[in-house]
Amino acid sequence: MIGDRIKELRARNGLTQADLSRRLQISRSAVNAWEMGISVPSTQYVVELASLFRVTTDFLLDRTSEETLDISELNEGEKELLTRMLQYFSAHRYTVGLLERHGIKPEEEELEGLHAPLLSYYKGLKDLEKKGE
Repeated sequence: MIGDRIKELRARNGLTQADLSRRLQISRSAVNAWEMGISVPSTQYVVELASLFRVTTDFLLDRTSEETLDISELNEGEKELLTRMLQYFSAHRYTVGLLERHGIKPEEEELEGLHAPLLSYYKGLKDLEKKGE
């Protein structure tokens, strides 16, 4: 339901209903009505909300659970890092799922340990950036 999605995205972005209404130049009661399922936003506001929250209109309309990420302002090195991070998290989820299918439930500390190489790599990149300044 679009109202639930608006409420979720608003909260995720740290906005109150009043904040969102000011950004869209509408009343707070209109935002409340959307979130309560009393009314739905017009096409104009669906597009504005999608832009504001940086999601697709399909995601906002709850037609898909896929989210997008705008990487157009990243340089090639940052895009490569992001790609590697996504591959890492995908492999991590696969590994945890495989362990759980075999009856092994990793402890939280063990899962945190799996992230150590990624955190180390990220710290190394930050150190290199500082040296280059």
